Amino acid sequence: MKNRILILMLSMVFVLACSSDPLVNDVNLSVQKEVLQVSSKKKPVKRPFKLKAAGTYGAFAPDNGSCLENLALNAYTEGNATHLGRIMQIEEWCWNGTQPDLGSRSITIKAANGSELYGTPISVMWSSDFDFMEVVMIDGGTGRFENATGEFQQTVVISREAEPSGDNVVSGTYSVSGSGTITY
Repeated sequence: MKNRILILMLSMVFVLACSSDPLVNDVNLSVQKEVLQVSSKKKPVKRPFKLKAAGTYGAFAPDNGSCLENLALNAYTEGNATHLGRIMQIEEWCWNGTQPDLGSRSITIKAANGSELYGTPISVMWSSDFDFMEVVMIDGGTGRFENATGEFQQTVVISREAEPSGDNVVSGTYSVSGSGTITY
């Protein structure tokens, strides 16, 4: 008698598990999707970070109100960074012209796959009129770097190649190298 009840219960479980009822199947499918989504989210990991790049800059006295400080600077470099591979780094500065303050700045590091990493310089130490070391705070990004955090120190070596021209533009080249940590 106990065996018959056990066989009957197992048969019912089997029949229900193989149900063609769309409501039962939809519930099972949504539960499976939720389990997959939860298991695919990885816990952020702190990793070493290095970057090395070189490029050009152009500084100018703004006259259109886009930069409320005395000097605007746009800089573009290309190089390599751990976890990003080949990169393009873009820096935008609004500077009041006095050291050691660098004014407001933002850094965007673009990976070859389109992911971006965002940084904000939080301190600077000048070693000469054109060279400095700064600490950059990583504050998010896109793609795999969404919600990334960390910080790195970078050394910037500037080559001032031209005196201001008639339109008040100074340009040149510079190199940057740095290391720190990134959590993503």
